[in-house]
Amino acid sequence: MRWTLIYPSCFFSVLSLIAIIVLLSNDMAWSNDVGTIGLYQVHFAVGLRGWSFEFNCRQEECPTPDSKETADYQSSSCRWHFCEPCGKATKHINAMLNACIAFIAIYFVLAVGRVNLRNRGGFFGKIIAVFSSVLNFVTLVAAWSLWLDRCNNKFDDMNYMIGEIRVINIKPQLYYGFVVAVLASTSAVLCVIAEAIMQSKLQSVAANPRLTEEIMRKSPYFVL
Repeated sequence: MRWTLIYPSCFFSVLSLIAIIVLLSNDMAWSNDVGTIGLYQVHFAVGLRGWSFEFNCRQEECPTPDSKETADYQSSSCRWHFCEPCGKATKHINAMLNACIAFIAIYFVLAVGRVNLRNRGGFFGKIIAVFSSVLNFVTLVAAWSLWLDRCNNKFDDMNYMIGEIRVINIKPQLYYGFVVAVLASTSAVLCVIAEAIMQSKLQSVAANPRLTEEIMRKSPYFVL
């Protein structure tokens, strides 16, 4: 029983951690748009590290060859109005994701400590564990909300030149990176729910002296 109660919350916290690591370690697009302009197929992608334009000619002869331009938001080649707000937003999002790793680590140590040790922080340890799991969820929601408000909504009225061709009205849609961020926050809220259920069950056990005595006899390191 002692491990059964913390399995769900720790499982969801690990899922959230994996999703965050994927977001930080990969140049994954959070918004993406693919369209056709004249003879070209245009692929525009933006993520936490920067943006890219890719042009592929759909016929054998084109005025200009295939090309791809990639840069971060602070580079001189980023000359659109979305560069500054997206650059600031991604800095905050990266900081939030790193903070979430710390929140998950704190929660995991305290949650496992309640099983393996007689007392890991006592009452305050439980409060900190719950608070860490809630902070992880809130911070993840704030991260992808910041992307929606400060970056994804800044792509209207974009103009880009390919030779004599002007690319207009590029409107990227939410892409894999954003989906992974939402999944991370979903795992985080499931961890919070599992933690609340666990605390409720522990309170029920503590209210029953006979059951408490039986559990402590079978699992002497289980902390109520």
